[in-house]
Formats: sequence, C-alpha cells, structure tokens
Amino acid sequence: MAVVFTNRERVTFSKTYGPVDFDRSIWRAASVSKALTAIAVMRLAEEGRVDLDGDVNRYLKTFKIPATFQQPITLRQLLEHRSGLDDRFIGDGFRIGEQPPMRLLMQQVLPERVYAPSNVEFYSNYGYGLIGAVLEDVTGERFEDYMSANVLRPLKMNGSTFAQPLPQHLASLVAPGKWWYQHATPAGGVATTGADIAAFLIATLHEDAGVISGASFKAMTTPQTTNSGLIHRLGYWTGRDHGQQLIGASGDSGSFHSVIAAVPQHDLGVAVLVSGNGSGLAWGFYTRFLDAQFGTTSLQTPRDAHLLQPKPADREILSSQGCIGPCDIPITSFPKPLSSWI
Repeated sequence: MAVVFTNRERVTFSKTYGPVDFDRSIWRAASVSKALTAIAVMRLAEEGRVDLDGDVNRYLKTFKIPATFQQPITLRQLLEHRSGLDDRFIGDGFRIGEQPPMRLLMQQVLPERVYAPSNVEFYSNYGYGLIGAVLEDVTGERFEDYMSANVLRPLKMNGSTFAQPLPQHLASLVAPGKWWYQHATPAGGVATTGADIAAFLIATLHEDAGVISGASFKAMTTPQTTNSGLIHRLGYWTGRDHGQQLIGASGDSGSFHSVIAAVPQHDLGVAVLVSGNGSGLAWGFYTRFLDAQFGTTSLQTPRDAHLLQPKPADREILSSQGCIGPCDIPITSFPKPLSSWI
C-alpha cells in the first residue's frame, strides 16, 4: 500500500506499507487511465484535430461504427459513458502475448450499440477503447506511444506507461498482487508509481497546466451541483463529499485498487494505491482523510468507481432496461438475467 498527500506544489506526506517502494514499485492504476486518456482527447480538441461533439466516424479510418441508431456517437459521449456502446469482459484480460494497436483491436471486437447515444449512462471500458482507436487514426501513432510523449511526460509521470506487456525493467518492479493486462488499454492500462501518482495529483490541482488549457480542464470537471455524491465527467469524476467539491479518479483491476482525490478549494489532495483485497481499504482511507480534514460525515462514499451516481433522468431508463446504476455489465456478453444489477 502507498499513501500520499500533496498541495499544489509538492508532496507533503508519503508512506508505503509492505514490500513496496514509493518511487520505484509499479502499480496497476486501472480506471485512473480514463482521466489520462481524456486529457489526450482534450489536447487534440484544442489543436483542432477532433471535435468533441462530432461523429467519431469522421476520424476513424480503419473501420466505421454501424448506424444502429440514427444518432451518431461522439467523443464527448464516449468520455461520459453515454455512447450506448456495450462493454466486453470475456477476453479482455490477458497475461501473455502482445497488445495489438487499438484501431485493429476495436475493428475486431467492437461491442454492439445497445442504447441510443446520450440516453443512458452505461459504463463501458470498450467505449474508451474506441477513443484509443480514434487517437491512433488521428495521430498516426500507437496509443501508448502518443500517451507517453504527449500526456505522461508533460505531466512528469516519467515512470509510468501504457505499454502492454510491461518492459522487463518495469515488470520486475511490480507490487505484489494479482496482475493481468487489459486489451482496452485507454480504459485501464496505465502502470504507474506512487511518485507519479503524486505528480498527477499535483497536476490536477494545477488544472493539468502545460498539457491542456484551464478552459479544457474546467470542461472536463464540471462541478457537482447536488449536496453529495460523485458523477462521471470527462475522464475524471467530480462531486461533493464531506461538504467539499472534489475532482478525482479511481480504479480496480485484479487485486490493485486506486483512489486519487483533489480538493482544489483547500489546495490539497490524497492518493491511495493498494494491492490485495483492498478496494474497501482504498475508499476507507479516502473517507478517513476527509473525516480528519473536514470533520463532517460523508453522505455517500462509493465502494468503487462503478458506483458513481447516474444522472436522475437515467434511473427510469435504466430500470426499464433491467439496470439500475449506472449500468456496467455487458448486455450482449451474458444472458439477459445476468446483465442487470441493483
């Protein structure tokens, strides 16, 4: 386990527990990857190379999205899990073998469109996989190479990578735990260190300056207007907890669990990286941190990233589709009775 507190300028506290090193040990940060992928999209949008609200078929060269519904899918919808694209669990994880380019992977395993775009918040890792295919077709680079040069290095995350399998010099530094790779790399493929997560947290408190503009960051992190709860925005989640406005990211993969949360109004942040049966531990530490800082009771602390609240209008739609959520179980990969959860 690794824990770190920061302000806008530096690490104010860090500590590890167990046989891990804060600066060198490699952790699977899972869905924290989505915030980094979203930063790449916003950078391309600022450069005029993509339009968040344009049909993604305008940018895809290797394959096209079928016209299952009249409305096209946009990058904004993919970032917010509102594209209506199904997810894919079976066959996503792997331990050996090579990771194909995202444009070729998505051409082969593109999930079905199960909802009309914008109607439902349906958590889809392969929606982010599709974003990776767009990035590759637009930039002409492999996703992991583009991310390294244009997002990770500018954020000073020099020990992090989206490369799968890991280079040998990093594979030997993996923290103890159950590890596998994920074909939907943009959704959950980042491998990182405690020091790099601290750098990302500091960058978040600086609105990712040097990579994207303040206006883009604000578009990604629209504040939550209700009194409590967390909600998916563009890559990051935002919300109110313990009376504070938060910006963060979190993820679970195998026995690796991560939570990062920034409290911009108070110039502070916390990150927790856990390997083992520790999703509850990661979120529990987050809650105790907020308790200690702000002394108010959390009205909602999610167990993991998939329990972020849907928008109120989604509940009736999701219920009619057999899912109260947001939904995060593939519709077409399992029999219908298994495709809902309450």
